[in-house]
Amino acid sequence: DMHQALAERTELIEQRAFTVLNEAAQGGAEWVAELGPVPTDPARRTAWVRAARTVAAYRDLYDIEDTTALGAEPTGTAQRVARARAAEALTTAQQQQHQMPEQLRRSSGLSESPVQRL
Repeated sequence: DMHQALAERTELIEQRAFTVLNEAAQGGAEWVAELGPVPTDPARRTAWVRAARTVAAYRDLYDIEDTTALGAEPTGTAQRVARARAAEALTTAQQQQHQMPEQLRRSSGLSESPVQRL
């Protein structure tokens, strides 16, 4: 059935992206540092991992070898669209360190979180 096949393919893509991310992190790849540290807050960690996997998937799909997270500006339309998604994910990953966990923000009465590393 088509739904099952798509679900399996999605799972394989996500596993591949996670593997690429883990290997890059363990290997000390420079681009991983651009993602920022993995947050300790569980919700922020989940958002960071999801965003980091998107960047890793982009790098894997387009064979990005550059030391920067997104590499050089692409020339093809499809890659430009994919790069824009990866750039958004990179920003999301970076922002996870700069926000207070939701529970602390609510208890402190702050509507905007101060810039800080978690």
